[in-house]
Parts: sequence; structure tokens; C-alpha cells
Amino acid sequence: MQLPQRRSLSVRSTIFTAACCLLSVLNTDSANGQNSLSVTLANPNSSSIDDDALLMPAWSGSASGGSLFGRGINGVAHQSTPLLTHGDFQYSAWYRNTGDQECIILGRRNLNDLASGWSTFNTRLEFIHGDAIDPESGAQTQPWDNHNAINMGISGDGRVHLSFDHHGNQFNYVQGDATATTWSRTGVFGVNSKAAMQALTQNSLDGGPPVEAVTYPRFSTNPTTGEMVMTVRLGESGAGDLFIANYDLTTGTLIGDINLGGSLDVLNDAFALVGSLGTSSGGYANGDLDANSIIDVLGDAFTLISNLGQSIGSQ
Repeated sequence: MQLPQRRSLSVRSTIFTAACCLLSVLNTDSANGQNSLSVTLANPNSSSIDDDALLMPAWSGSASGGSLFGRGINGVAHQSTPLLTHGDFQYSAWYRNTGDQECIILGRRNLNDLASGWSTFNTRLEFIHGDAIDPESGAQTQPWDNHNAINMGISGDGRVHLSFDHHGNQFNYVQGDATATTWSRTGVFGVNSKAAMQALTQNSLDGGPPVEAVTYPRFSTNPTTGEMVMTVRLGESGAGDLFIANYDLTTGTLIGDINLGGSLDVLNDAFALVGSLGTSSGGYANGDLDANSIIDVLGDAFTLISNLGQSIGSQ
């Protein structure tokens, strides 16, 4: 059995950001007279946020031998919002090595005062489903899974929204306080203890049953009105549906007020169906709300039978 290297802190990952300008130079190839575009990095401004961010053990080929899909989980492609700007602030969320468990850390910096750096706090929300270590027994019972990334959104009322730790797992969602005045656990979420943070975490919407088989949640906010939606895949690769939930700025709740049917009707309108791709395909959304609150979704249909991706587009 391969031990998780983050226990001894012998393997670390650094979370960093970079603000830079790109300088494009048009060059002419003297040999053939053709123009080529070269891109160079100018005026980089990078900063390290956390020197002990989670880096999972390498895959060794067995069910108990490290991370099946890669070691990194912070800043991966399916974490659609590892870095988010809202107003004068920039936000980030990541997993940190914290003793015998990994917790979600939130960071924020003022874009008008970069010299002051990042302000961070531990949410005490833990990485469970994608962690190979059973929290009760301490044994490594499954591969590590970097699909269980954190996704973050900020709605127009200033609330921080987090959905995290799913790869076909039960829904995890927590939102902050719209009147938060300080960047801290109590300031953003209004509670302090681990138990209280766990109690804030929702696994259902609209008072329905727990939402199961969740993967790839992502938030998108209208830059003008502050309206926000969350898209998510329900089901599994090759047999999933793409759903959308709407955030109500008036009530401060994430709801699904439209249901067009589909194979997952049992959610009691918790989500609104955008497009069912059938029982042999799975949908993957990649789109954002525009200023007219229209979401343009460019997705991919993955079919298990042929193992061939097919691009689709819808609005």
C-alpha cells in the first residue's frame, strides 16, 4: 500500500498566481517571407499563496496506489474557477495539507493593494470522497481522485458559493453571508467550528432528497445583474445529464425552477434540465452567462459505446 505522501509533508504543492502583460511581436521569416506571431511574457507579478497545498501521491497501478487521474487537484482544468475576480478583489480556493486531513482554504486579495498580499483562512470543510484514506479506519481503501475539485462562485449580492468533493458523489454546497464584512470563517460564513461548517453544507436543493451522482459543478455570474447559475453533470461518464440551477438574489437560495423532464426526474425540480444526452452519453458544459443572462453552453457528448467525443452546442 502506498502511503499518502502529504502525511509527512514530504511532497508539497505551491499555489501561486501571476498577473502579467503579454507582448506580441510579429516576425518575418526571411527565408520564405511568411509572418509569424511570437508571444513573450512581460512585467510578471507572481505571488505564492500557499506552500503546502495538496499534491496527491503518484499512481502506482493498483487500487490502493496513489492518484488514478494525476497528482494535482488545485488548478486543474475541471476546476473552472481556481481564480475568480469580483469587484476590487480576487479570490481563490484550494485544498491544503492539514495534518491527518485536507481542508478547503479560501484566499482573497485587494487588486488595488497587491503589496498587502493574500488573506487566507481555513474553512474546516474537508476533502473526503476523493481522499484515499478512510477517515474512520485510517486505511487507504481507494485511489485518490483529482476530479473532486473545488468550484467557487460569487453572486451579485457578494455571497461566496462553494461546491466541492464530487466525482459521482453526493452534492456538497455551502454559501457565505451576503453581509460579510471581514475575511474570516466567522465573517464569511457566520460560524466557526468544524461541526457548524458541516451543518451549513447542503446536499439537496428545494427541500428535495439528497442529490446523488454529482460531478463537475461550475458557477457563472452575469457581470451586469449579478444573477448566477450553477451547471452540473448528474450521472456518470457516458450516462449522465446536464442540469442547471438558478440562484435567487432575492431569497439568497440556489433553486431549480424549471424541469423539462429527463431520466433524473426524481430530483423534485431541484435542477432544471438543460439537455438530456441519453442513457449512453454524458454532457460536459463550458459556458458563461452574458450581460443578457443568456448562457451559451458549448458541451461535449461522450459515448461509452464508441468511446468517441462529439461536440454539441446549445443556448
